[in-house]
Amino acid sequence: MNGAFDVSPRARARIAGAVYIAAGATSLIGEMFVRGKLIVPGDPAATAVNILTHASLWRVGGVADLVAAAGDATLAVMFFVLFAGVSRPIALLAAFFRLTHVALLATITLLHFAPLAYLSTTAPLRGMSTPQLQAEAFALLRLHSIGYNIALFFFGLNCIALGYLIWRSSFLPRVIGAWLAIAGAAYVANSVVHFLAPAFGAQFFKYVLVPCGLGELLFIVWLIAVGLNEEKWKNQVSAASSGL
Repeated sequence: MNGAFDVSPRARARIAGAVYIAAGATSLIGEMFVRGKLIVPGDPAATAVNILTHASLWRVGGVADLVAAAGDATLAVMFFVLFAGVSRPIALLAAFFRLTHVALLATITLLHFAPLAYLSTTAPLRGMSTPQLQAEAFALLRLHSIGYNIALFFFGLNCIALGYLIWRSSFLPRVIGAWLAIAGAAYVANSVVHFLAPAFGAQFFKYVLVPCGLGELLFIVWLIAVGLNEEKWKNQVSAASSGL
């Protein structure tokens, strides 16, 4: 590696941990502290009032989603660099899954901003009453929720692939790989349940929240606090390069 990113493997791991926690924090802003607070389930009118009353906060939530997506795209590259020496095909697959997740997040951010186009108009659009505009805006938010669960499906696959890479690596603890794979499986299961049995989706997520959060948290904390074992990382990269 040359240029500004020409740093030690341990430093790269710690930088990845910092980017990971920043991306996670910004994603929580949009999902939990903006949409989670302003959307009123089953009530388009109340949701519309909340969005218009807190329009600036709503825009901040959308920008936070974009920042989180950019952070995840960066992580896709950083993790590929860190784990290509373990298994280049699986590292590529993990990067593909994460970038698919990013592409979906960026796309559905349009659905986050779209309700403002319906609700902030000074006069109802031709042929549409205010209640109809509110219903349209609410429908877009429903599509955003569906798209978010699709994105989490691919994020879960990324976590499973990363968990496997960590388990196979010699420079990170296997327990972190196991927990991250469990977190990924929980994300995938959550999305599947939302699509196959939507009535149970919200309840199911409460049960998978702990394994999801614990798996990612362990990985982030280890990356920031410890990084990785540089000597073992270099040995594994050297062995992969020599075809051993």
